[in-house]
Amino acid sequence: MNFVKSTFFTHHFANGIRLIHLPSASSVAHCGVVINAGTRDELENEHGMAHLLEHMAFKGTTNRKAFHIIGRIEDVGGEIDAYTTKELTCYYSSFLSRHYKRTLELLADITFNAVFPEKEIEKEKNVVVEEIQMYNDSPAELIFDDFEELLFANHPIGRNTLGTPESVQSLQRSTIRGFRSRMYNTDQMVICSVGNIDPEKLVKIGEQFFGSQPANFRTGHLRSVPEPGVFHATMDKDTNQAHCIAGMGALHHAHPLKYPLKLVSNMLGGPAMNSRLNRVLRENKGLVYHVESFYSSYSDSGLIGFYLGSDKQKIQKGLKAIQKELLLLKTKKQGVLQMSRARNQLMGQVAIASENYSNLMLAMGKSMLFFNTADTVPEIIARIERITAEEVLEVSNLVFDLDRLSTLTYS
Repeated sequence: MNFVKSTFFTHHFANGIRLIHLPSASSVAHCGVVINAGTRDELENEHGMAHLLEHMAFKGTTNRKAFHIIGRIEDVGGEIDAYTTKELTCYYSSFLSRHYKRTLELLADITFNAVFPEKEIEKEKNVVVEEIQMYNDSPAELIFDDFEELLFANHPIGRNTLGTPESVQSLQRSTIRGFRSRMYNTDQMVICSVGNIDPEKLVKIGEQFFGSQPANFRTGHLRSVPEPGVFHATMDKDTNQAHCIAGMGALHHAHPLKYPLKLVSNMLGGPAMNSRLNRVLRENKGLVYHVESFYSSYSDSGLIGFYLGSDKQKIQKGLKAIQKELLLLKTKKQGVLQMSRARNQLMGQVAIASENYSNLMLAMGKSMLFFNTADTVPEIIARIERITAEEVLEVSNLVFDLDRLSTLTYS
């Protein structure tokens, strides 16, 4: 495969904020702020805080009311949004390239100058509670959060991002301000950009709105994630179809075998219809309606799991079939044709995903935040091309300890 090589431009501001930019000839640009602050950073009395703070950033600043925040970008045809994960908060926008200054000024405003009006906090709490209730009505999504909460019990990384209705309602303006002060550190922020702008001009704009902020370096340390436990739990959700996840702890996102594990996960239950678990469990045996695998990596931990939706009487047969496939990966070396097909499939998925510049921009920001660098798409493709059958065998034996395979079933 041949891919056009692109070079990232990076810059470090004196206050610790970093910038990463990928030039693009498109008239549409994408820019965001990625902050190392998420659910895992919440204290016991702050469950749901990172997510609520993300919502509240749009509800008024020292310079703007909520209506003017949204209008600032939408009035020129752009879009602005945000999301929160276990480890990150992101504010980002897509817009015509000529509006870089307008966009960066607004992103800085909501990041540093949000004022959290009391009336807006109470309204937004109710919005988040409705979001939680809606999520609870979707067992095929909820089970992922419940599984992770059991796997990483007694650690905030296991808690769902939204919080609970009770925890969200208990959050106060003072604790929101305290979380921002504690976690929105300048050395833990990255401006990420894909667009048609001269890098020197981008640095000048970035200096005006971000580099001019007072330095605020992080002094605390992450609470390490303990070894995941083992459990076999069943929850009565009064559903017609059973939902089940089987999984275990896996590799953190800096592990040298991360890419081989991504390949293994994709082979087993990636989005393609020819994935192993889809062929065996659905096409060959008719045991499931849907099956997939997922690998989530964090700074110091990770998990890999397998979701299946099935008739309640077929769940155990489905789980046994999954364990059989994992055992084969641990004991049987992949052939040349199998490895070639698996690598090509994953490379194609990476290349297609990179066509979405908004997602690429956010991936760049995340990589810069944690590794102080980012791999270009050609570099990622080259790493996938180098994955060997020996690495697949090694990572399968490293991760797939069947005695540590946990299960959660909704029935």
